[in-house]
Amino acid sequence: MKKLISLLMAAVLLFNVPVYAASYASLNKVRTIRDEVEPSDQYLTITPLDEVSTGSSIIISFTNAKVVSQTQIDAVYQYDYYNWKGSSEGFWTVMTQVKTNELPYKIRRVGLREIQVDLINLPGRFADGSLYTVNGVSRRPVYKIRLPFISDGEGTIKITINNNESTISSATLSGYYIWTKGSSGAGSDGLTNTEGSDGEIISEATTEATTAAASSGTSGSSGSADAETETTTETPNIFDMNYNDYIAIRDLEDILENSLSEEEDETETEEVTEEETEAVTDDASETAEDETDEALEADEADADEESEEETEAAETKAEIDLDVQWDASTKTATITYNGTEVQFISYSDYYVVNGEIIYFEGGLGSVIIDGKMYVPAGLIIDVLNLKEPGTEEEEEETFETIVAEEFMQEELL
Repeated sequence: MKKLISLLMAAVLLFNVPVYAASYASLNKVRTIRDEVEPSDQYLTITPLDEVSTGSSIIISFTNAKVVSQTQIDAVYQYDYYNWKGSSEGFWTVMTQVKTNELPYKIRRVGLREIQVDLINLPGRFADGSLYTVNGVSRRPVYKIRLPFISDGEGTIKITINNNESTISSATLSGYYIWTKGSSGAGSDGLTNTEGSDGEIISEATTEATTAAASSGTSGSSGSADAETETTTETPNIFDMNYNDYIAIRDLEDILENSLSEEEDETETEEVTEEETEAVTDDASETAEDETDEALEADEADADEESEEETEAAETKAEIDLDVQWDASTKTATITYNGTEVQFISYSDYYVVNGEIIYFEGGLGSVIIDGKMYVPAGLIIDVLNLKEPGTEEEEEETFETIVAEEFMQEELL
């Protein structure tokens, strides 16, 4: 009986062991720079303390900084030691070929101030250990990520890590301080590192305190942040976005409804002629009863116009023949639009259009952020052959003009 109680107590203790941060994060330097500067020597070092599974990625966002183009990222900021192709190449394939403790990663630009970083997997037994038995390097494995940003604003540049459901810890670190005319200088010590300059861990308590402070700061401002999001977030117009800007497939129906609907001309105003002015003056002597009748007729006319507008909006919405399906087992999003079927597969270097495999170009691809799949807006426009409202009429007029000009030239000949 005592043995059984002891086993039960041991089991209870096992499930109540405190879980600490699964990684440490640090920046290599903090200094003062001017606005609109691209400091390509800023690194974010992440030291995993637990297994990193295949397909893991993190989201890094910037405050007072904007992300450089994907072309610049591919030219300067990707992993140096090996041309890592993504999750199709695992830890044992790559790390046995390179003499470094730095683990491969791949950066994708998600938006103006956000990137997704795909991480190669790391077996748990090597986390916070040594790679000596793998490639002869007796140092801890780390992800040393060169950060692709340009200073934009005034004050401290903040780098926020969203773990994106991986074992990497979320955190917020402070980087460069941006100096502009009239601003005060940076503090003498702006470091928010959880590691010392030589890579040695300072202390577990320090890391926990830093993580707790970041978490409390986030939660403390979450109410106002959520409120701001509710009031400022709008459905984007896909034709107003840059080609490489990412949109959520889950929101595609709302985006297309907003983008493909004809905008009404709100600048139309009623022109009052001299005759109308005289008529108004003459009518001023009419009885109040007549004025009431006219007002009622005007209200009925406005109601009829509103009803027609609602009918037109419903017809526009009905014309969007869109269907989006998500297969959680294969992590595949299938979009069907006007007879075209497009499939995006998570962590794949290609997509499928009507059964034809097409490979992504220019560092583009489908990305998963907080459980939602995102794809480039320009790619959606291309594969679904979307036309901005009004452009089809312009193309028809241009074609008719060209035909008319050719006919005139033939007549002259």
